Amino acid sequence: MWRALLFLVILAGCAPRAVLMSAPDQIDLPTRTIFVTTQRDLDPTTRQLTAARSALSRHMRLEITLPPSRGEGEIAFPTGKPDPETDMLVREYRPLASQSAMIAEVKQALRQSPESRVQLYIHGYNNTFADGVLRTVQMAEDFEFNGVSAHYAWPSAGNALAYAFDRESIMASRAGLQALIEEFARLEVDEFTIIAHSVGADLLMEVLRDLAVAGRRDALASLDGVILVSPDIDIDVFKAQATRIGKLPQPFLIITSPSDRALTVSARLTGQVSRVGSLADPDALGAFDLYFIDVSALSSGGDRLRHFTAASSPEAIRLIRQLSKAAEALGGDEALRPGLIPGTVIRVRQTTRIILGQP
Repeated sequence: MWRALLFLVILAGCAPRAVLMSAPDQIDLPTRTIFVTTQRDLDPTTRQLTAARSALSRHMRLEITLPPSRGEGEIAFPTGKPDPETDMLVREYRPLASQSAMIAEVKQALRQSPESRVQLYIHGYNNTFADGVLRTVQMAEDFEFNGVSAHYAWPSAGNALAYAFDRESIMASRAGLQALIEEFARLEVDEFTIIAHSVGADLLMEVLRDLAVAGRRDALASLDGVILVSPDIDIDVFKAQATRIGKLPQPFLIITSPSDRALTVSARLTGQVSRVGSLADPDALGAFDLYFIDVSALSSGGDRLRHFTAASSPEAIRLIRQLSKAAEALGGDEALRPGLIPGTVIRVRQTTRIILGQP
């Protein structure tokens, strides 16, 4: 078990961490605006967000530049002097006084947006604040999202050895995420979707369960889609969560890979064979109305752990865009007819498994 953990730490530690640096004045580059809510505490001396947990939520608006040389799937950030041609940089950072103030700005952004859509991203294990912010921007750009992007930054330690700290942090962050989802649920938009990665998927499932327990079916009904990417969730725990939620938001997608190295280590740490995000056969969850998108046949891009292939691999990004466009064009299960999607479709009771890239 410890050998597997050491392997994970070595792989995770080899890559440089994302950083947020200011863009030079008067640069002419396209940008992406995102709204961020976080439970991270603020260092009183440096005024920087830390890994410490806060009982209060903080809200902000960021505008991030898009460098022309960035490749699909790449989170481009400075490793030395910032270069707008190669790095994603902060053009504007504006703290917002309250959640209500942020929602007011979201409404204004929606009025100016090409599409009446809101997309919320919840990061996973071992993420810094910069990791989550830049991943939100990268996904919105690469998946050609034309609505308003938001990010929930729960206080991950940003340390491969702090798995237990991160799991406890998601439990401490449920109230903050629930309040945010309830606010977004009140918006009059054409589409509200949530994407959650790794242990962030466990946080989302806990909040959806809490909404069901509280009788907030209106908030659940407002969701026009949930995507769990490599969810680090025990299979029996997921079954209990999904059963308590009842009718799952549709479509409900789980992006999986049996070759996910991070989830292999997580399974060993918890004494399990696999996690939901590494299931090779979704038969165990066949009672639930959901889609399994298997990306194990695809190249991983720069993702050596294969823990976020869906967003880091140009091949995966292209195929998922193709799948999304087929679903939008045809609607519902008609989009899953043979020949219309880039992969193999297998039905397991209520569950549909799509193996991307496999004929």
